Amino acid sequence: MPEPKELYISNLTETLRQSQRYLAIGFGASVFFALVVFAAPVEFKEMKAPIGPVEVLISHNTALALSVAVYWVAGLLATFFISRIDSITLLLRDPDLVIAALMYPSVLTTQPAAGRLGSCFLPPLLVASGMVRIFGTELLGVWRILGMFLLLLPYLQLGWDLRRPVGENVRRKRAEELVLKHCANSGESNEPSVCAVVKPIEDKGYIVKTVTDGVESYYMVANVGENVRKWPNQAMQRTAGRPDV
Repeated sequence: MPEPKELYISNLTETLRQSQRYLAIGFGASVFFALVVFAAPVEFKEMKAPIGPVEVLISHNTALALSVAVYWVAGLLATFFISRIDSITLLLRDPDLVIAALMYPSVLTTQPAAGRLGSCFLPPLLVASGMVRIFGTELLGVWRILGMFLLLLPYLQLGWDLRRPVGENVRRKRAEELVLKHCANSGESNEPSVCAVVKPIEDKGYIVKTVTDGVESYYMVANVGENVRKWPNQAMQRTAGRPDV
């Protein structure tokens, strides 16, 4: 019988896989919608669409409606799956296991924000642009504006959920706890009054700042292992102008 932790890890990796899958489906549906609206010749009243193993002819309006439906449902499902990730990581109660599971290759877990935010905001932008192209000023009404908001809502929620990489809170908390443990074991007389992550180092680790008796210190903590080493203050000053992600 599988151990609970094995099930949690399996569920976490499957959740990441399904989240990325539905993000990709929503992105593809929005691109198809935009292509039909902006690039398809007006005289094309019908087009071929793959339905299972065969292709069938569908009308132009049906293609638009299907693509919008797929876009919205895929965004809603992606939101549902991503909302489950925090619950699973809390049940695991082991930061090292969580970090190991989050090494699953996914755009959701990478430190650079371009992929994450692009997959969240490009689809609604394409769909909203297409809707404006189709309906124009007819969209200027309370109920129509509400409908457009509901159409964009799943991806706005995704943008908020993915403003940071999935699992970022777990990694940051682990780094801060390791630095506090390091300070306690190093024989410092007073506990740091401040201990906080100030800068990620790509996907490798974090720079953590402590303040003890008014003195600032910086430490580098890797995502793998428990090694904590002092980081020169001069190095932080040279990189202070670079934005935190």
